[in-house]
Amino acid sequence: MKSKLFAVDYFRGLMIFWVIILHALVHRVYASDESEVQNLADNAPIWVLGILVLFALISLWGTAFSFLCGLSAAYSSAKKMQNPDYSLTKVIRDRIYAGLGLYGAYIFERTVISVLKRVAGLQMSAVPELLDLMNSSTLEAMAMWNFALAGIFYLTWRKKGYNRKRTQIVLIIIGFSILFGSLILDHFLTDVPALVANLKANQQFGLYYLFLRFYAEQFSIFPVMAYAMFGAGFGLLLADDKPFSSIRKYGVRLGIILISIGLIVIFSGYDILKGFYNTITPIPIEFLNIGLQLMLLTFLLRIFDFRSRGMSTQMKKSLEFFQAFGSLSLTIYLFEGVINSIFYNIFVLMRGYQFRGDFSLIIIYVQVNVLFWIFIIKIAKKHQNKYSIEWFIFKLKRKIPKLLKRKSKSKEHTVAKSHGNIDFSRNNQRLAISVQDTNRKSFSVS
Repeated sequence: MKSKLFAVDYFRGLMIFWVIILHALVHRVYASDESEVQNLADNAPIWVLGILVLFALISLWGTAFSFLCGLSAAYSSAKKMQNPDYSLTKVIRDRIYAGLGLYGAYIFERTVISVLKRVAGLQMSAVPELLDLMNSSTLEAMAMWNFALAGIFYLTWRKKGYNRKRTQIVLIIIGFSILFGSLILDHFLTDVPALVANLKANQQFGLYYLFLRFYAEQFSIFPVMAYAMFGAGFGLLLADDKPFSSIRKYGVRLGIILISIGLIVIFSGYDILKGFYNTITPIPIEFLNIGLQLMLLTFLLRIFDFRSRGMSTQMKKSLEFFQAFGSLSLTIYLFEGVINSIFYNIFVLMRGYQFRGDFSLIIIYVQVNVLFWIFIIKIAKKHQNKYSIEWFIFKLKRKIPKLLKRKSKSKEHTVAKSHGNIDFSRNNQRLAISVQDTNRKSFSVS
């Protein structure tokens, strides 16, 4: 197989393209006035409502970036382990550097949000500003998955070396453990919002922070880490250049199992509405989402990477379009909120708040957001994505090893210098002793 996976590029570009549309609609138009949702339901054509229902389901797929992160991390690490020039230490180091780069992007994102809050005069929450600043994000989640996979790969490859099947089994077990653990937590923690509010009220900010990271937010370890684990299992399979029949077994069979478990839980009396209230996305739907993502990626691999014939012109154009969005996915993710906010306020100034009830104007508003990023992508492509967030992270990943080498060299130089001083002082002592001995001998002879 080719080293570049078109299906993964397409999937990533498709999801960031959807983020632009979703955030423009939900974060601006309908979040500003919830009555407009009912207005849209009353006045929009049936076909539009059908599309919106589909979009509503896909809107829960922000976790797809965790799935793709796990896949890319495992694919890259496995390919490097198959290269004799790479050691396990280098592979683990690269995963840690990737995590640090993503965490740096996360800190940048939260800092920008904090500054914008201050500019807009918005009040921070009752939580100390530092913790309020550190709300979870898909960027932070992706950083954590890189760190987690670094640990898993180190433990599974340290003694017996790289073994795809063994590692894949470990990843699948961890994935299912996290999902079923999330179901257990969902069963016992029946009112998560109230628990979070109590932690705030009692100023237990350390527990508040840890609780949000482990369970109570959109990108918490339980259950979102499961996406990265199942994605990583897929990545290992692709790195071993297996035939499509093996890939189909993993993607389709595992997808069917996950979807079946999710449907069984739902139809056994699970309260979906309570699940949305308690955990943003009900846990059974997380089973469905992972299963659907596995199957969608399998389908995309079949049509883009395992074709018996060449791609048609239309398919090539579609691939190039979404690849372009995928190449700047991190930059778009960080700045699209600021951009759609600017365009939203321009539309409000031009047409007043009533534009939110005009479906045709809403479509134009969304198109303006999309066209802006198409324009930015074309400029970035012309300059090879220079000064994008991806470019900065790439530079940072290359500079970190150099900085560490410089520090280690300077340390070695300092140690060597200190050893040299010690040896020099010892030589002086020996010389002084020999001189004394010589003087004594000469005195006795005389």
